[in-house]
Amino acid sequence: MKITKWVLISGGVIVFGAAVAVFIGRKLESSKVKQIEADLLKSAPESTGRAVDLDSFAKLPPPVERYFKYVLTAGQKFIRKAACRQYGTLRTSIKTESWSSYGADS
Repeated sequence: MKITKWVLISGGVIVFGAAVAVFIGRKLESSKVKQIEADLLKSAPESTGRAVDLDSFAKLPPPVERYFKYVLTAGQKFIRKAACRQYGTLRTSIKTESWSSYGADS
């Protein structure tokens, strides 16, 4: 079966169009995420002068109180923003020896 050049051209145009659509979609989504982050930071209460008071944790459920007392120090300033990075490898099936890398930044 002979494929004409028009079939190849139209296939190329479709693939190119799909790639452009994915690129534009990623840019729009990234822009939305950045705007949401900026809005959240604007709406967060200012932490200037506020410090951790370990006694205030007594009203919380015991596991939460223990955790906060473990990870926070009395008098430290409130945390306003945190960034996380996560990288690793995983295997999606026990039937294969193939491992895939993954990563996430915030």
